[in-house]
Formats: sequence, structure tokens, C-alpha cells
Amino acid sequence: MDSVSMATELLRRSVPRVSRILDSSGFRGDGLYREYVGVLKSIYPYSDERDLDSIFVAHTVIQILVRIASGRILYGERDPLELCLGDWAWEHGLSIPHLLWWRDLIGSSRDFILDLCRSIAKALEPMDGRSIYSGDLFERSYEKLVGRDKRYYGGEYYTPKWLADLVLRRLEGYGGSLAGRALLDPACGCGVFLVEALARKIEDGEDPMKAYRRISGLDINPAMILASRARLLISLKAIAGFEPRGRPEIYQGDFVGEMLSILNPRYRETLETPRLGDLYSSEYIESLAMGRIEKLDSVTTNPPWVKINELPRRGAGLVIRDYIKRNIVDRYKREIPGISRAVWRGDLSLLFIDLLLEIMKKGYIGAVLPANQTYSGYITSHGAGKMLTLAIIRRRELEGEILYVGDIFRHGVPASIAILYKR
Repeated sequence: MDSVSMATELLRRSVPRVSRILDSSGFRGDGLYREYVGVLKSIYPYSDERDLDSIFVAHTVIQILVRIASGRILYGERDPLELCLGDWAWEHGLSIPHLLWWRDLIGSSRDFILDLCRSIAKALEPMDGRSIYSGDLFERSYEKLVGRDKRYYGGEYYTPKWLADLVLRRLEGYGGSLAGRALLDPACGCGVFLVEALARKIEDGEDPMKAYRRISGLDINPAMILASRARLLISLKAIAGFEPRGRPEIYQGDFVGEMLSILNPRYRETLETPRLGDLYSSEYIESLAMGRIEKLDSVTTNPPWVKINELPRRGAGLVIRDYIKRNIVDRYKREIPGISRAVWRGDLSLLFIDLLLEIMKKGYIGAVLPANQTYSGYITSHGAGKMLTLAIIRRRELEGEILYVGDIFRHGVPASIAILYKR
């Protein structure tokens, strides 16, 4: 069994015992627990309390994995206790206090978790920095711990490295080298696009620290922020030999909700979402929405795939429908016959494209999208879902290409990659 398989299996087997330890700890009555579960509810709106509790436990052990994997590479640390509990992780934003609920436990409960730390550290011993940042340790672990049914309603499908490479190659084919330019992934997941972009920027001669500081990401999922921060830090150390300083520019944020709230204040109260102060940056979010991120003209992303008509008919779901009606349906209902009804079969991922061009005005976007939402080789019985795509391409005056890549996520919905630009 390889190191990744060993580590993910250790995590999977630990979850029932960690859940029982959480039961006996009394932490479920703590405000930190309630705050974190509130964030999870915004990500997985159809999950009940039991499901959300199981995801909280999964995030607890994911943080342990992140700390061990990154501490070994960044500092050469080998002591499992220091890896799991040391203060070194705060400097880099690799600790969420809500998930350290177990640190003050005593007796057999604490011993079990420390034994888990030792076992994971041993499983990861054969892995160097390059094998961690270019591998799929974090993706496989999350998929193992959080079931497919829960991830479906969150639109969470993790991008394989080869696909990120393909998107970046095609993006560079239109826009040239990424060196000297700022790049964003507004739904960064485990950070695969960010680390591949960093490697390309450094390979093309950009100063490693400048390249690192010109890469940024957002994600709504706190565990993914930990994973992508760790991955970017590890990649800088592995590629350039630099000791990273400070936190990566990767923050908690619901990109669509944050942008709609700032660009149209009438939506703000409805779109207010739970945030974790240690992961959120209002300054960064506002700078992004106002187009003040210096040299930002490149985006690579695999945004959540969620049908518009599957969004809840309350809160954010109603706001998104209102935005689409006002800005797309009302504008194109004469130009694109049938759009008034068909647009609701469109996908939330296309709204990412529309809002990105609202804040960038011009630039290059490489995105992984559902093939049934794009003009591609994927044949459907109707073009309903594609009408939203057509309207956004016309609205933003986009050029580019769309390539069909098949059912790469093995969930029955083929994918395409869209390389879009506006000069």
C-alpha cells in the first residue's frame, strides 16, 4: 500500500473513535462548534445535523493531516506532538482553533489522537515535498472522509493534475507566459491550479517570492483552505528551496455571494454567510471585487457544478435567480428565444465566469465546466443549459475555445474546458 493510501485509510478508520471522543468531550455545546457547523451548513445545505457533525469530525482529522504533511516539509519537524499541536502552524494559517477542540483532553482520548498523529507521520515518511504538492494526498483524503452524496450538493469535484496542466497550457497559448502576472482561483479546492501556476511562473524566470505573492485563491470550505495553503507553501519550498514567510493569499469566501454583495448592496443582507475570522479577509475580498488586485488578468478554476434550478428557493438561491433574471434574461429574451425558461437549467459555474469578467473587465479565464452547459462535442437532446453560456459569452464579448474532455470525474456528467478571454 502506498503512503497516500495508508494515510487516507488511517484517517478513515479513526473517524468513528474521534466521533465518540467528541461525544464525551462536551464540545458540541461550545460556541466554536456551533460556529463551525454553521459554516458547514452553508456549504452542504441539504445535510442534517448528524451529517454535519460527521463532516466536522472529518475536518478535524484533515487538519491533523495538513499539519503533519506541511510541518515535515517546511521545518523538517519529526516530533508528532509538535507537528499536531505546535505554534509553528499559526504563522502560515494552517490551524483552525475550532478543530483543535481535542488539545486539552486528558487520558485515553488524547492518547488515541496523538497515536493517530504518530501513525500518519510514519505513513508520510517516504513522501518528499514534490510528491505531496504534485500528488493527490489531500483530495483522496477528503473524498474518503466526506461521501459523494454530500459533495454532490456542494458541487465539489477535485481537479486532477493532468487537467490543470492542460488548462494552463491552453491559457498560455492565448495569453502568453504567466510570469509577472497575478492569477486567481475563486474556487481553489485543494489548490492544484495554484501550485501548477506557481511552478510555471518560476520556470519562466519570475522571482519565486514575487510569483508566490501573485497567486491567490478563495474557497468556501475551511478544510480546503488549509489544504491549498499547505500545498502552496510546500510547493514553494520544494521548487525554489525558499522558507515561506507568512500566509498564502488564500481565504475563505463564497465567490459568487461575496461579489454579488459588494457589487449590488441590495443583496448584502440576504447573502450574509458564516465566516471564520482566522480564514476570512474583508480587505482582500473588497480589493478583488473593486478590481484592485495588481496585475490580475488570469483565472484558472474548476467552480462548483450546481444546476440553478437545484439551488434552494430561499436566501442565496433567490438572489442568484434575481441577478440572472435582471442581468441576463431581461436583456436577452428577445435575442435568444426561449431563454426565459431554459436559463434555469443552466449551471452556477457559469455565473463564476460572468462575475469574474465583471471585476476583471478584461483578461483570460481557463475553467472546467459541465459539457452539457457549453458548446462542445457533448450531444444533448436539447440546448437548454447552453443558453446561459451563450448569453454570458455575448454579454461579456468573449472569445476563445471550448474542448470536450469526457467524464473525467466518473459521476456521469462529462466535462469540458473553456478558455475564454476579453482583450
